[in-house]
Amino acid sequence: MFPLLLAVVVWVLPLSGHLFILLDQPEQEWPHLHLQPESPRPGERATLIVRDTTPWVHVKLMVADETEATFTQAQQTALGWEWQWRFIVPDTAVYDLVLYHDCNRGCREWARKTVSNAVNTARYLAEQIPTKLCAVFPYAGRDWHGRD
Repeated sequence: MFPLLLAVVVWVLPLSGHLFILLDQPEQEWPHLHLQPESPRPGERATLIVRDTTPWVHVKLMVADETEATFTQAQQTALGWEWQWRFIVPDTAVYDLVLYHDCNRGCREWARKTVSNAVNTARYLAEQIPTKLCAVFPYAGRDWHGRD
């Protein structure tokens, strides 16, 4: 009943702008970070898309705490703002993508995403097959009595 009453009041009042009424939606944490491709390989070009409800200015993305990514686009969307950066994926196994805002006054950390380049290093197909106990088969070459 309350959302309907709110919609009628806003419709009657001469307000300019947009109104969004989202019902039964869980609270979401902002900003939303989306990496394309989802699991990029080292040396590959990747794009980070950031969506937030606050229109931050003077933004910057640092990759692996040492390389500044190339800022490509900022635009307003229906539910907030969207920024895009392009960067080359580092050769490390795990790296951080750290976003900053207000860099004209000393850069304040805005968001952080940890990305892993880990790959499946199983040597044999049998090591990848789960058992009924939800575990993988043991390595056949291990000396179980000497516990190598």
